[in-house]
Amino acid sequence: MMKNLQLLVILILGITFLGCEEEVTVTPATYSRIFTGETSKTWRMRAIQILEDGKPTGSFLVPDDCAFDDLFIFYNNPEKRFVVDNGNQKCDEEEPQELVRDTWSFVNASATLEMIVPILADFKLPFIVKSVDERDMTTEIFFQGGSYRFIYEVVGTGD
Repeated sequence: MMKNLQLLVILILGITFLGCEEEVTVTPATYSRIFTGETSKTWRMRAIQILEDGKPTGSFLVPDDCAFDDLFIFYNNPEKRFVVDNGNQKCDEEEPQELVRDTWSFVNASATLEMIVPILADFKLPFIVKSVDERDMTTEIFFQGGSYRFIYEVVGTGD
């Protein structure tokens, strides 16, 4: 009687586990897709705001400035390729059209986007993503006593 009961329990458990197979679907990282679109997405810096102790000290919009027509292109590929194109207006005639060819990375836990921004440095810097959606992105980088806030807008997609 006990063996029959054990056999019945094993049989019920076996049928339960075999019959309840759930299909696993992989979904891409949401933020990565917002940065890149399906294949690539091109962003243009619209404004830079300077903050000291968390308070805005000044904001400058310079649409005619040569740095504000640079194009930041994030690619949706395994390498996470990143390009900064000089745009139509070069700051120096000797500059190449392609200012940066590198990679980008994003850490969800800290909302940190690492990329090169040529007006600050020629190496990757950690930017905190303050907000991002399909059309706009605001990042911030901190330094002693203050920060720079960068506001971007989408100007094209490779989709």
